[in-house]
Amino acid sequence: MLCLTSDTPRADVWSGPLDRPVAHVERLQAVLSPDELKRAHRFRVEHARASFILNRAYLRGILASYLHIPPAEIPITTGPFGKPVVPGSQLRFNVSHSSGLFVCIVAVGKEVGIDIERVRKMPDMEQIARRFFAPLELESWNQMPEKERTVAFFRCWTRKEAFLKATGEGLSRSLETFAVSLGNGRGNCLIAPAGDASRWHVQPFIPGAPEARPADGFVGAIGSRGGRLSIRRRKEDPQTMLALDRDRTKEA
Repeated sequence: MLCLTSDTPRADVWSGPLDRPVAHVERLQAVLSPDELKRAHRFRVEHARASFILNRAYLRGILASYLHIPPAEIPITTGPFGKPVVPGSQLRFNVSHSSGLFVCIVAVGKEVGIDIERVRKMPDMEQIARRFFAPLELESWNQMPEKERTVAFFRCWTRKEAFLKATGEGLSRSLETFAVSLGNGRGNCLIAPAGDASRWHVQPFIPGAPEARPADGFVGAIGSRGGRLSIRRRKEDPQTMLALDRDRTKEA
């Protein structure tokens, strides 16, 4: 049995690959809601469609392992700015994916957000930094040695995203209105404004595979209301959580 309580500052983080065989993807469509299926079929590119289906199926399987109800029956809705929620439940959760890797964070009674990115060269990185980084972030980034700037860019980006995903504001809030640190420190990476930093916490996160090994070439961050979270890595592949649909599993 999987168990989390609101008594301790802890959260579970799940990871899984998004490069499943086509047959798996087609089978997992069975746990999606009618609205999710409609959204999936709006994707014209097959890879994007498969990624959406796996993301939603994984999320439903993971939530089912806490709620103890079939994945397809979980009533997932969205908040004012689009953050997924389960009405009437104390579970708080968030997902992210990048370059074939899926992650999901689950907590109880604590708003959380998670974001990951594969570190890669981007020709327009400097223009993006000038447009979206806060002045403190841009100053810190410009002072870094050239060889450190790429990973620092993605540290900054994932930390900003994790904070906005935790608050539920998403991109309704301008990215320049708050600042995060770009280094490796273990303290609160949210450094300004002071009011936000006193209520919310952003911490670095190393994305991992289902076996909890670090995923090479990725950076990530976790945002949460309150202080630093203790993270428990779940070793189970998210796809196995969908075995709650026991009759289909036995027939397959």
